[in-house]
Amino acid sequence: HSADHTEMYNCIRVSQFGPSSVLQMASADVSSLSPGPGQVLIKALAAGVNPVETYIRSGQYATLPKLPYTPGSDCAGEVVAVGKDVPKRLKTGERVYTMGTVSGSYAQLVLASQSNTFRLPDNVSWLEGACLGVPAFTALRALRTCGGARAGQTVLIHGASGAVGLLCCQLAANLGMRVLATAGSPEGRQLALDCGANMAFDHHDPDYADAIAVETADTDGVHLTVEMLANVNLATDCRLASPSGRIVIVGNRGSLNFNPRLTMSNEVSVTGVFLRRSTDVELAEYAKLISEMLKAGQLRPTVDRQFHLAEAGAAHDFVINRSASLGRVVLKIDEWVGQID
Repeated sequence: HSADHTEMYNCIRVSQFGPSSVLQMASADVSSLSPGPGQVLIKALAAGVNPVETYIRSGQYATLPKLPYTPGSDCAGEVVAVGKDVPKRLKTGERVYTMGTVSGSYAQLVLASQSNTFRLPDNVSWLEGACLGVPAFTALRALRTCGGARAGQTVLIHGASGAVGLLCCQLAANLGMRVLATAGSPEGRQLALDCGANMAFDHHDPDYADAIAVETADTDGVHLTVEMLANVNLATDCRLASPSGRIVIVGNRGSLNFNPRLTMSNEVSVTGVFLRRSTDVELAEYAKLISEMLKAGQLRPTVDRQFHLAEAGAAHDFVINRSASLGRVVLKIDEWVGQID
């Protein structure tokens, strides 16, 4: 390479917090991404969009990144370079997905820590691989680590048609649980059933909670609830819970007027889920389980809609404004500029 030829790559850059229009396509210098010890450089082919990324971008979040920044934690692609002390499983050329990055995933090149980078089985597409990351690890943490999920229990996935909810349906069904799901659209309910739910309820129907109570009378209620909108549903979850029932909160959009007495008669416990509390050991365990289920065809992420990298703003608008979630929104990264090889 001659000195005057700088290799560039495309990425989305946010220079100020604000509406989706602040997501601007930019080109950056490849040399800014050389992998340090324990890091890998990935040629990304797809990136997943998490709802939290829209809150961060708008500046409405507790911890905000330093500007300018590239959003995103989840991508799927090929390892193109590794730093020292990176395990053999992540050698150059391997298909991988990430759950967390160093440099941001809305980009053609992504720097990630080896502890957040995992092998992607050959039977999983790039778009599907970009759906794993945060949603799959959150689903596992919610069910197993925070929820203590066990075979034979009844689980309610309250808001089951988003990326996390659909993976929860598949994981819970695979664990041998009885899976009840709610979704706000007929398509969402069908998706939940396709992903292993035994029954699906319309949470816009004023009588849906009574219907769930009738269905769970034989088990004295719901053993475990995975809650995606706690500010709306927490009181209902408490009423539906079995004795010693557990409610794990994955999603929330505001505060609520809540009577704690609802937790008392059945000794219900309410626990938050925060993926960043996972240890590297837990992440490795989750990844192993995800890999086994992917290879066996027991786990199949659902792509709701795909956008090109340059359409990241439209993707953010779609995530926030869609009337019903139907899986995961993904950015397709295929416009190559400059030479990486």
